Amino acid sequence: MYYDYLIDQMLALRERGQHFLNFIHLSSITHDLLNYAQYADGLVEHFLERIFANRLHQKTLILFYSDHGIRYGPILRTDSGFQESRMPFMYVYVPEGMRLKDAQGRWMDSREIRAVFTANSRRLSSQFDVHATLRHLLKGSPPPSTEGSELYGHSLFSPIPANRTCEQAGIPAEFCLCSPYIDLNLTDEAASNSSKETSDALTSHLLDYLNGKLRPFSSRCTQLTLMRVVTLKISADLSQGDDNNPRKRRRQILLRVQTAPNKGIIEAIILVNTVQNGNGTTTAIERNSLRVAGEVIRLDRYAEQSRCAANTEVETFCYCKNLSRGR
Repeated sequence: MYYDYLIDQMLALRERGQHFLNFIHLSSITHDLLNYAQYADGLVEHFLERIFANRLHQKTLILFYSDHGIRYGPILRTDSGFQESRMPFMYVYVPEGMRLKDAQGRWMDSREIRAVFTANSRRLSSQFDVHATLRHLLKGSPPPSTEGSELYGHSLFSPIPANRTCEQAGIPAEFCLCSPYIDLNLTDEAASNSSKETSDALTSHLLDYLNGKLRPFSSRCTQLTLMRVVTLKISADLSQGDDNNPRKRRRQILLRVQTAPNKGIIEAIILVNTVQNGNGTTTAIERNSLRVAGEVIRLDRYAEQSRCAANTEVETFCYCKNLSRGR
């Protein structure tokens, strides 16, 4: 078994007094089907049992984590699936004999390191922080950060500020979950912006964006049209978007639509400016402020639909013209 081979290698390196790093990447087990995670349980259990049985854990930090959650399928239409795709799990085992320096150069023992890490588990962090953590382990002290801008991440073994923002953590807007999403109550909009007009403006903007991406592939891919709106939510974030207008806010729209002819479920985060009226009960969306943030995601299988555009930026939502002719 491959894991037994790894254990043997780790034992040999320990006998020679050499440091080692093992990186194991499992992707095929759960890539297509969420419930297949159960088939990894026995393998992981056996691997960890051998690590502890051979006392390799005594001086070894163990990280068990995911780079992201399930990327397509019905689960992504749930709140938990939406969050998991943006907030993958990470478990860390800190060995008893571990010692590291803090930012002031003072040595911390394993008890202090665990206390800091536990506190940071309730703070905002990103993949850049994992990188900084590994640098902390390698050098023995946390990497320096630029005041007010942690461009290279913040070690998870150093306290993270409780008021840290997504921008400070290097988290793009479309992955930021600091502000919950609520159903967009279009009936409360200003009289000049009817519910249907607002919905149409959002979906039209997304379709224009998608078809703009498809335009260079017009000889291969069919232009998309709207079948239905699946989800329409707005972030509860009230961060100020314009210093000259205190009632203007920059917010995010979670929009899921089904398009034709591919019948695909498309998800996008659209950044918008909103303006509240004097009493704060009515919110209007500034339609000229709409902007798609980051990557547009396809939530269902596209399989053979986009073979003609394989390995391109439009692969997930292209519907090949040869399929349309064959219908």
